[in-house]
Amino acid sequence: MKKLISFLITIFILGQVTPLSFAKIITEPSTDALLYVEGQSILKCFEPRKMIRSKTAKTDINWAVSLTVAEASCALLNHVHIDRREAFEKSQDVDDVDISNIDSYLVPFVKEAFRRGFFEDMKADNLLKRYQALKMLLDVEGIPILKVLRDEDRTHEFRDVRRDSEIEYIMMTSINRDLARPISTHISGAKKNMTRGEYVNILYNSSLVSHADFFFEKPGQLDGFDSEMMPLIEIFSQPVGNIPKYDIFLTIWDILSNAHLYSDRFDGEEAMNKVLEALPEVLDDPYTGYMDYEENDSFQDSIRGDFEGIGAYISKEGEDLTIVSPIKKMPAEKAGLKSGDIVIKIEGEETKDLSLQEAVRKIKGPRDSKVNLTIKRNGRIFSVDIIRARVEIPAVEYEIRDNRVMYINIFQFSQKAEEEFKKAVNATLSSGVAGVVVDLRNNPGGLLSSVENIAGYFVPRGKTVVQVEYSNVLQEVLSIGKAELSFYPVAVLINNGSASASEILAGAIQDHGLGQIFGETSFGKGTVQEVMPFFDGSSFRYTVAEWLTPKGHSINENGIEPDFEVEDYQDTYLDEMYEKALEKMLFPNRIPGRYYY
Repeated sequence: MKKLISFLITIFILGQVTPLSFAKIITEPSTDALLYVEGQSILKCFEPRKMIRSKTAKTDINWAVSLTVAEASCALLNHVHIDRREAFEKSQDVDDVDISNIDSYLVPFVKEAFRRGFFEDMKADNLLKRYQALKMLLDVEGIPILKVLRDEDRTHEFRDVRRDSEIEYIMMTSINRDLARPISTHISGAKKNMTRGEYVNILYNSSLVSHADFFFEKPGQLDGFDSEMMPLIEIFSQPVGNIPKYDIFLTIWDILSNAHLYSDRFDGEEAMNKVLEALPEVLDDPYTGYMDYEENDSFQDSIRGDFEGIGAYISKEGEDLTIVSPIKKMPAEKAGLKSGDIVIKIEGEETKDLSLQEAVRKIKGPRDSKVNLTIKRNGRIFSVDIIRARVEIPAVEYEIRDNRVMYINIFQFSQKAEEEFKKAVNATLSSGVAGVVVDLRNNPGGLLSSVENIAGYFVPRGKTVVQVEYSNVLQEVLSIGKAELSFYPVAVLINNGSASASEILAGAIQDHGLGQIFGETSFGKGTVQEVMPFFDGSSFRYTVAEWLTPKGHSINENGIEPDFEVEDYQDTYLDEMYEKALEKMLFPNRIPGRYYY
């Protein structure tokens, strides 16, 4: 049978796998297994009350403790990418499960497991035997349990289980699938209690082994298989033969790790990270790339608006590491960095050969530490020391100026931006102001869902907010808002640090004639990225589409051109863009620079 194996999964098999040789059952998880369960939020299943991200939580867990039904329910559902929220939503109608003796964190998982029939007549606080835990995993993974054992399948003659019994079939299937191991040649250990540590190792082994041949070639054998439980491995499965020079890759890897004179220096994880980072470089797309665990964690922090570093967004275009926008009131801005600055050195190391991820890793760091950057600006080269700090990005700030203008500054379209913008809208509606100024300067963008919802406060329901052009289809994103701010004169401020989602909002307001744009041509980041998470906490960000304004203008590399081009002079106390907006839109006789709060 031709076996279909995911490339990404297969290359991870080359790393450390929990050994399957005969010996006493290992109750301590392997290092890789720990990384896996931490990335899948499985650690919480064993110690819900402990801080999972603390430095000692993993070592504090007693892995030798026997596994309960409740713990297994939580771990197994997380293993197949069903988190607590989804488990709660799917199992709200389940009320005939005894949950009196289990932690409240585990309740949704227990209810969902019982709804799916995982544990049948068992109670949530019961201890699981090894064969019971393995049977549930086999069912969830869609692996048919052997019903007839041929001589080549019966690799052991066990004395502790009856021949041709269901328990023997479960154990033989698990052993032949490299999921578990027997205690010895003649003792399966099927009826011993499953420990937390062994279960974690088994889940990790399951994540490494492709079962795709059963998904694709034996669908008839999966009676009762729930398609919702199909593991992530099946999504990526593809014939190995489709990958050019795959055999050469494996051969070189084997030489470097085993036959090379300095094979003891070969760090498999570091090598694989470099391979995965290099793969997308052939596309020449600065927004596509692999992020390891630390990089992905930092990326998620930036989406949430909370991290430590200098407070600037950067991109890599060719050899140029470019400041897209410094974050207001953060170290980068205080040190004088500007949009368009090129970082040519970090601590004396040239950046032209660094990937974007490597550069970010070198620039970010703990608060109160110093980083030296060499900057190129308009042909001038200078050096600047920046003291890192905790970067907390405000989503939205607003205030009434001149007694009649609501000034709304959107710093980033983060997860909390919509909620904060709604407060600004409510303040606008209740204050009796005569106009609205939306400041998008140095806003690097953010979440598409966030800008779509905020645009609904300007763009009438049913009108186009943005067009998303995929490789084979053009999709219009329509407003579902009430356009509460469409009745006010609106001015939007942009500069060359306004990117991505900022350009979507500015383009929508401009194309629908809902306001006028003041400032400089925006950055021109008009592509859509999606993020694919992996079991070890890493992820892959890749481009899937391009943004167009409602009238079909391409944002990418073009940007949004303002209706009124205004230069903001750094050596004056005036905010020239804001002043021009008020002059043209609202108060032609106003004295420049005088705010009336």
